[in-house]
Amino acid sequence: IPFHPERYETFYYVNVKGNIEEEDFYEEYTFHYLLYNLGKCYKTKKEAIKHITEDVKFYKNMQKE
Repeated sequence: IPFHPERYETFYYVNVKGNIEEEDFYEEYTFHYLLYNLGKCYKTKKEAIKHITEDVKFYKNMQKE
């Protein structure tokens, strides 16, 4: 189930190196907007950890195009 954070709500995501990052959501921030629309925002760090392999693979495949 995708997590759709509200404005200023803390969320987690996997960066391209496979590390977990924590941010407060701002929909006008392009990077947050993209993560949101790609379904790459996670409510908890534990949830983000579950997606490390999948998300890093996704990002690497984006770079090939």
